[in-house]
Amino acid sequence: LDRTVLEAAAVVGDEFDPHLVAAVALLSVSDVLASLDRLAELDLVRAAATGPRLQHRHPLLRLAVYRQVDPNGRLAAHRRAWGLLAAQGAPAPVVARHVACAAAVGDRAAVDLLLAAAAATEVTSPARCAHWLAVALELLPQRSDVDERVRMLIMYAKALVLAGQLLSARAVLDEVRLLLPADDWERRASVTAARAMVERLLGRFDPARSILLAELAEQRRIPAELLFELALSGAPEDSAHWAERAVAAARELGDPARTAASLAVFALHDLVLGRWSSGTRDLVREAVALIDALTDWQLVHQLDACVWVGWCELSLDRFVDAARHLERGLALSR
Repeated sequence: LDRTVLEAAAVVGDEFDPHLVAAVALLSVSDVLASLDRLAELDLVRAAATGPRLQHRHPLLRLAVYRQVDPNGRLAAHRRAWGLLAAQGAPAPVVARHVACAAAVGDRAAVDLLLAAAAATEVTSPARCAHWLAVALELLPQRSDVDERVRMLIMYAKALVLAGQLLSARAVLDEVRLLLPADDWERRASVTAARAMVERLLGRFDPARSILLAELAEQRRIPAELLFELALSGAPEDSAHWAERAVAAARELGDPARTAASLAVFALHDLVLGRWSSGTRDLVREAVALIDALTDWQLVHQLDACVWVGWCELSLDRFVDAARHLERGLALSR
């Protein structure tokens, strides 16, 4: 009995509710509580820090027990946990753990729940978001709607970038570029900018610039995201004009966060080249005013604006202001 309860608890997760363990183990709550008391005496389970829950003594202990559960029994246990949590209206990320371990290919409800879990964790836990999306993509049948697969892949690539998994993100973005229709100009521009950004973050500036220029030559308009990446993907003396165009494009879009980032990058070209002027200071002043007027939620979607503005302020010996903006960026990223 105690082994059955411990295995059910391992299926439920690192922290667990005895009532859910009872449902997963197909046992009465009283039997499970008595068993958990015995397991606690052996220091295999302990009281959790969050509420009236329990936890395994160590995650590795839970993993060792989990791996010893019979595969068929483990699948059935995850299905029971999935059904019970869904019936209780548990948050999608809580249910998703069991869905990922028990869903079959083509299960539309499972895909939708994983997408909801990914959306809920996109900003707060991008690595987990990427995991849910990877599983959802595996569950999609091969003949699924191409547009839906593209949307999921774009979200997946973004999550991978935010999680720092740049090589994986690059492979996913390459797949997206192959799937996108030739006339889907807006998404092509966005995906190309993201692809170039990955190359830039990997220190591959020449490939990044080549990708951007090739896409720019085919675009019917001049997308702001391509101009912004071009301003960052070359030497200052070569990229200043791209930065100036990026500022104009961001202003035309009416996007204050992108405008602030573009202004700061434009100013940085002057600062790096040592050609400061009153105009350079005006650029920085405008970028600072825009950033300071943004809410945290607005700024978190263009978080690098804090970096570029902070760098400008450091170059201008405005150390207190630089610390304020960089610390805000760090706080938001955390």
